[in-house]
Amino acid sequence: MSEIKKLRFWGTSAGEGVPTPFCRCEICEYARKHGGKDLRTRSCFRLDDSVMIDVGADFIPQSHRIGEDTYDVEHIVYSHTHDDHFNPKVWWFRKVSPVRKSDKINIYFSEYGAEAIKKLSCGNEPYMDSINIHSLKFYETYDVDKYKFTPLKGHHHTGVEANSANYIIDFPDGRKMYYALDSGPYLEETFEYLKNVKLDILVSECTFPVEEMGIDVHMGLTEVRKTLDRLFEQGTINENTKIYMTHICCMGMNHSQLVKYWEDTAPMYDITVAYDGMSMEDV
Repeated sequence: MSEIKKLRFWGTSAGEGVPTPFCRCEICEYARKHGGKDLRTRSCFRLDDSVMIDVGADFIPQSHRIGEDTYDVEHIVYSHTHDDHFNPKVWWFRKVSPVRKSDKINIYFSEYGAEAIKKLSCGNEPYMDSINIHSLKFYETYDVDKYKFTPLKGHHHTGVEANSANYIIDFPDGRKMYYALDSGPYLEETFEYLKNVKLDILVSECTFPVEEMGIDVHMGLTEVRKTLDRLFEQGTINENTKIYMTHICCMGMNHSQLVKYWEDTAPMYDITVAYDGMSMEDV
């Protein structure tokens, strides 16, 4: 078995991937030609051997590219049910693997997402008997393996969820991380809750690498900067907080240009532009 990298970004794109198959924009053409950090699959994150966040549509090629198996994964936490973050076939892949763990896998959703999953084909999908569904209420804290997860409301919705779930994650060593993909511009109640939280790590969406976007379910660069400034002003983040940008679409800037953008416009923050396969342990 290959070594499992903790705190690893399996995928760092928004819903379309980079390059986007139907697109010949400058960013997509650059990614096709240069590959490397500019090739982005859809967002997925591995905390450690046992816990993953948002295992979605690109799960199999991500595993191939990174060279890790998921044999020991026992918990998958989901932000919402859009298919770039959520793929129920993953549970079936686990069930039919010839050599696998026999116990049920634990999956976690906000309470509205959990109810929708329970109704999948009236519970008759072939993988439903191989999962334990955990329903999470916003602003309450839950044990997930060795971590504590507290879901906060994101400004992002699906057909069954009024709000995505962004997670404060308490590590066993005392560190706190906020995993906030598909957050959209933060809700006032989310800012208010975070006033009493001091973050060691912030994982932020940077969906549109351009300035003003005018779309309220995701953030462009202007919205991300305003969010960081407000979090800094209220003491949620400081100059030592490690900030990672992910959930990046094919717009405006390639990887190296986005790195330079943050170096030039926000030098007061410790910002890393994530890429597929990157582990926080290596930064």
